[in-house]
Amino acid sequence: KTTAEAIISSLSAYGINVTITDKDGNAMSNNAVVGTGCKVTDQNGNTYTVIVKGNIDGTDIVNSTDYIQIKKMFLGTIGLENEYFAAADTDNTGKINSTDYLQVKKYFLGQIDLYV
Repeated sequence: KTTAEAIISSLSAYGINVTITDKDGNAMSNNAVVGTGCKVTDQNGNTYTVIVKGNIDGTDIVNSTDYIQIKKMFLGTIGLENEYFAAADTDNTGKINSTDYLQVKKYFLGQIDLYV
């Protein structure tokens, strides 16, 4: 649940000035939460794509939509690519499997923390 302003401030402390856009390319407000698919662009024009483990739909929070998308990917009914695949692969195995699904579901239910 990191805001655009938190990222901008953190990088600014190192002399790096950035702008942040959402997954659709729109400028984000300072209090907007950054999710998977957002882009961080530095003063040199380098652009980095944000990946938040478990945040498959690119919204600002991990919710039921995310674990449903992992389940559909695991069952083969949808395909995920690039940063969305990386966000779904919570155990970093290079595959989407039941472990990823269960980790996101448990995070959503407050049973585990994906970010420790």
